[in-house]
Order: sequence, then C-alpha cells, then structure tokens
Amino acid sequence: MIYVSQTQITPELSQELIQFFNDNILKTYVWDETRVLSMDAGGMGRTNLPEQYYKLVDLTRQIKSHVDHDERFSILQNVEIVKYPAGAAKGYHYDVTRQTTTGASITYLNDDYLGGHTIIGGVDVQPMAGRTVYFDGCEWRHAVSNILKGDRYTISAWYGIDESLPLNREFTEL
Repeated sequence: MIYVSQTQITPELSQELIQFFNDNILKTYVWDETRVLSMDAGGMGRTNLPEQYYKLVDLTRQIKSHVDHDERFSILQNVEIVKYPAGAAKGYHYDVTRQTTTGASITYLNDDYLGGHTIIGGVDVQPMAGRTVYFDGCEWRHAVSNILKGDRYTISAWYGIDESLPLNREFTEL
C-alpha cells in the first residue's frame, strides 16, 4: 500500500517551520547526509516549547487525518523535520525500525529545489509542498534522489502499535 495526499501548507507556514528547524540546529543530529530535528523529549524537550512547535503539531494532525481509515497509521511513534542539503541523496533501502512500526510518511515542506524525489517501489513521487506519501518502509524499498540545487525539508513520521514511545505528549494525543 502506498497512499499520496495533499495538505494545504501556506508558504508562510512552510518558511516558519523551516526557520524553526534552523533556529534549533543545535538540537539536531546528523543521519547519513541529513540533519534531523526530532519531536521527542530528547530532541525538543518537554518545556518552554515555541509557537512553531504547536503549529507543527497541528500540521501533523492534518497529515495523519488522511490515513485515519487505516489502522497501521493509528499511533504516531516519531515525528521529525529532516533537511537534505544540496548534494545529498539516500540510496535504495528498507527502514530498520522497531518491531511495532507499521507505516511511515514523508511530507514535503518545500519544493523550491531540484531533485529530491521520493522513489518507492518504482513510483517517483514528485516534490510539492504539502504532498505526503504514506507507506510501509519495511515492506517497500525506497530512496531519495540526489538534491541538485537548494535544500529539501520534510516532515518524516513513523506509525505503529506501541503507545509507550518517547514522542512528546502533544503528538501522542493525535
């Protein structure tokens, strides 16, 4: 199963969330060629969270609502903002996740770059701000094509059946 949906993300919200990522660069970690800002207690903490954090919660609620009909996407396990800089790519792979993970989604925050397509099982998902692709990353081989120019920002989320993960409360209540 692969789902694709479109969520309305204004250019202002997109820029605000990208700025939120950049303002919190010291809370990110490096994963392959990317930088990742996790919305769990280890990444963002649990207190004094900025307004943009709550805007991301609201956006994640909208993203998740597109797959509420599928029980594999019922519980959020992790939410991250991920930056792929120019020159980065991710080769074909299967996700290595918890045994309780049943799905993943990638939502494009911006589309003002060249390259950076998500390719899942031979399906080329074109970047478009607000577009989300949902799939089981353990079942479907997937990749990110080379970012030729600009930076790619996405919201990555994983879903599953385990409610006892370190994701902040605002996300677990979605």
